[in-house]
Amino acid sequence: MPCGASLVEQHSFARCERGVSFGCLGTSRSIWVQNCRGVFRCAGRRPPFRCGYPEGAPAYNCSCGSGRGDPFWTLSDEETQALARPREAEERRGDSPHRFALLLHGMLGTEVRSSSSDFHSKWHDGGHAGKRMLLRHCAASHLKYVVDAAARGEQVDVFAHSWNREAAPWFDEAYGVVLRGSRHEPPQYTSEALKARSQALSIGRAALLMREFAALRNVTYTLALAIRTDAVLSSPVDLHRMPAETVTFAHWCCKHRKSPPATCAAAGTPRLPLLAHCAVADYAGAHHRAADVERSYFVMDWWLAGPPALVASWGRIASEWDAYAARNAELGIGSLWSHFLWAQHVHEVLRITPSFSSAVCAQIARRHFEAVRVLQDRARLTGSGDALLVHAWGGCFVGRDGRAQLEPTPEQCPRHCEHAPEVAAEEAAAEIAAAEAARVAAEEAAAEVAE
Repeated sequence: MPCGASLVEQHSFARCERGVSFGCLGTSRSIWVQNCRGVFRCAGRRPPFRCGYPEGAPAYNCSCGSGRGDPFWTLSDEETQALARPREAEERRGDSPHRFALLLHGMLGTEVRSSSSDFHSKWHDGGHAGKRMLLRHCAASHLKYVVDAAARGEQVDVFAHSWNREAAPWFDEAYGVVLRGSRHEPPQYTSEALKARSQALSIGRAALLMREFAALRNVTYTLALAIRTDAVLSSPVDLHRMPAETVTFAHWCCKHRKSPPATCAAAGTPRLPLLAHCAVADYAGAHHRAADVERSYFVMDWWLAGPPALVASWGRIASEWDAYAARNAELGIGSLWSHFLWAQHVHEVLRITPSFSSAVCAQIARRHFEAVRVLQDRARLTGSGDALLVHAWGGCFVGRDGRAQLEPTPEQCPRHCEHAPEVAAEEAAAEIAAAEAARVAAEEAAAEVAE
């Protein structure tokens, strides 16, 4: 009996064509692929499966049943329960005065492509199956760790804006009754150079949906959390940890040359590079910048939280783009990335002091599943079931099962940077104070010479 293979999603640049680069392997329940890589499905009720991995071989044979347990193309029991759990259509009543808004924004990518690279892909095939699956994973984490994690009597309303016009029914299906407003439209800016403008505009439009709903229902939100739709959460988000009077960003760490104390690592483990809060140069390269710019004009751009009015102001970055871009150049920052423009918005437009938090343990979905696959492959090869560190998520660590581990083990201690932002802020303040003292001393010396 032929397998009835069909292409679900193409991952290779070379086109996958039935009978040319993939097909059934005789009468067995397997397929062959040659110069092709992607996700396939056989006839029947079997889940989709990947074929053409690991990359590098000219041809592959794959079983039609190999998709069982795939971390991306099948939902875990916990995810299925999170998506199916009944939720109240009407507003909750309770003693708590807090009500929160979750603002989803941006363009959906696929398992292997970012949203922008998928949009510009030479062999663009829509990727609808992968985008819908990615959204279901992300939505399950948002519902479980934000909406359902709210304290009794509290409520989280979801608002979504995307640059995927085809995704409207997917959002309705995934978020159900807690989705209070959504808008999905074609991308307004498609240039790589305008990605930050597109993101800011999407945040602004999601915030507009929130404000329209609040005015219609006469409700007030304590806090709004704006997060990329394609961000997977791995632990409960306690929105009470976010200050309600300012904007909060994620702790984010970059490698630095300084070595950690020898006592930090367990005996016999390598002394790994110390992670500290990222500076502008870590992403934009070295440049002669003022010390306060180098230290303070970088923030992580996957999420932000704050009072609804402040979060809604992110739309100004898009509407006043030329002014932000010009100021970015004046600061000596060549890249027009959200990392830097968000910091400029906070410091120079809002004129507030932001806070930093590790309360939101998030990772971009395609990177999350890439890490989980690596860990699964390593566990399969070594036979080890131990959780292994792959990457840090701004103060969080992910293990083999993809779940977050909020506190590092002794072996991971050198990588932890919970207090790095405070240390960096103290160092920056000391540098600024020293520079100011030197300037005052120079002015006084010049004045004495003039006299």
